Amino acid sequence: MQKIPLYLQFQNSFDANSPFCVGHYPVPVYFPTHRHDFIEIEFITCGEGREVINGVSYELKSGCLCVLLP
Repeated sequence: MQKIPLYLQFQNSFDANSPFCVGHYPVPVYFPTHRHDFIEIEFITCGEGREVINGVSYELKSGCLCVLLP
């Protein structure tokens, strides 16, 4: 049974000793409510949408940079 919010844990994609995980991921139309213990940096390269953080909605479009703390 999955807990809400979803707890995300990512493996490093380059080196097990590296503190960074870098990737290019298309986001689906809907991504479930989640939490994580890492800093997430998002750069929007194309498209548009919105992100809801702690109940506040933010418009996103190409060129936006988001920094999300744990």
